[in-house]
Amino acid sequence: MSIVLDTSVLVEVLQDSQAGRSARPILSAHAGQIHIPELAVVEVVSALRGLCRGGQVNPVLAEQILTDFSDFPARRWPMDTLIPRVWALRDAVTSYDAVYIALAEELGATLVTMDSRLYRGALPLAQCPLRLIPDQSGSTD
Repeated sequence: MSIVLDTSVLVEVLQDSQAGRSARPILSAHAGQIHIPELAVVEVVSALRGLCRGGQVNPVLAEQILTDFSDFPARRWPMDTLIPRVWALRDAVTSYDAVYIALAEELGATLVTMDSRLYRGALPLAQCPLRLIPDQSGSTD
């Protein structure tokens, strides 16, 4: 089965943080079946900007992470066809989070996240499997 990664997973994996390393087996198990919406590109840049401004990542490392991200083995998808579902999810999650849910639904993929708020908001409405890392869902995907 394919997976859709949200920004929380991407940033941790790209930083090679402890949390990111915990996601590596999932990525390896789904090699060639990893997907992200185009929105993820802007969100990763924004997250790295915040980490730099907060002193958690230095700008040189951030630039290297962005270079690595350009080579990250995920298929990038346009968002135009996702808009109706994003709008339908407006009362449960942010539009940004809804893009990831809508893409996973469209692809019949599992949405993988480290964002517990996204996970809780999506759980009752998502029409796709969800996986929270660290896995607190009981999922065996």
